Amino acid sequence: MSRHSSSHEIRRAQKTVWLIVVILCVSAGIAVWSIAAGPQIVFSEKSPIRFSPRGYTVSLVLFVLPLLALLHWLHKRQDDVSPERVASQKAFWTTAGIVIPMYCLLDLFLANTFFVFPHRDATLEIYVWGRMPGGGWPQSIPIEEFLFYITGFLAILLTYIWCDHYWLSEYHMEVKTPEKPRAEAILKFSLPSVLIGLALAAGAILYKKNFSEYPEGLPGYMLFLIFVILVPTSVLYRYVSSRLNLRAFSFTIIVLLLISLLWEVTLALPYQWWDFQRHQMMGIFIKPWYNLPIEEPILWIGAGWLNVSLYKVIYEIYLRRQVQQELDEVSPEPLRELLFRPRAVEGKEDS
Repeated sequence: MSRHSSSHEIRRAQKTVWLIVVILCVSAGIAVWSIAAGPQIVFSEKSPIRFSPRGYTVSLVLFVLPLLALLHWLHKRQDDVSPERVASQKAFWTTAGIVIPMYCLLDLFLANTFFVFPHRDATLEIYVWGRMPGGGWPQSIPIEEFLFYITGFLAILLTYIWCDHYWLSEYHMEVKTPEKPRAEAILKFSLPSVLIGLALAAGAILYKKNFSEYPEGLPGYMLFLIFVILVPTSVLYRYVSSRLNLRAFSFTIIVLLLISLLWEVTLALPYQWWDFQRHQMMGIFIKPWYNLPIEEPILWIGAGWLNVSLYKVIYEIYLRRQVQQELDEVSPEPLRELLFRPRAVEGKEDS
């Protein structure tokens, strides 16, 4: 079931989601504020004990099993030839074709800048070349990193699609048909978002220089999150947030947070499958979570938003094209007009 919602309902749902995020973040921050020291890391390179042989490799089952179940559900929908089903499947694979190579390329260039991988025994010990900050391309990145980007991305995005079209389909937001012109462009520059990004970057630098245990250099990881994920995706926020199934997105983020807490905080950090280049962090560490940098939870939510918002844009483009193909009298809108609708056209349509 899909439905149209009034702008009031959409704004109320958006406020509810943000309120949930704020309450959870504030309450969690208060709960951990009094902790003076974090728990001890289990792994030691000098110990003869094999703490978690192939642990990183085996842990990918957290993403593989849900992915297989969701792919089975997706395959069962093959008999459904509705425009929504066809568009969602095309958008899913198109988004995967864009985001997975992007993640892997970023890992090749930045993994050694932000991370270390001390526990070799936890992997298959198959390493991929990665750029070192000082130059050179040693074989230093475990193959599991790339398997995670593939399986993790597919599982999280399919979770949203499953919720949107099945589990929480009552709140699926129906795309307007071609007979009802859409007045707004998909991509819309947001000066406030850029200014907020610059303010956040300045704040991160000031905090690192004045309060961090590692004041040297810049907070590279936080600057990466701000200018590669948060600010760029802000051009989609106004458009996507009014069309997103916010309950499905909330469910997806909660699942992502639960898996991340189990996978990274409970397993990866104490057994040192990977750790962080502390001098690249802003300097706020969550002590009960084995000094997890604050950047990492921001990444969990930011990456989820990036994946889902990009999928939603591609889904709507495919759906509109699919409907237009069934209506011979409607000529398909050019992609450039879908993405960058001129202001003059917007004003005319709004009048």
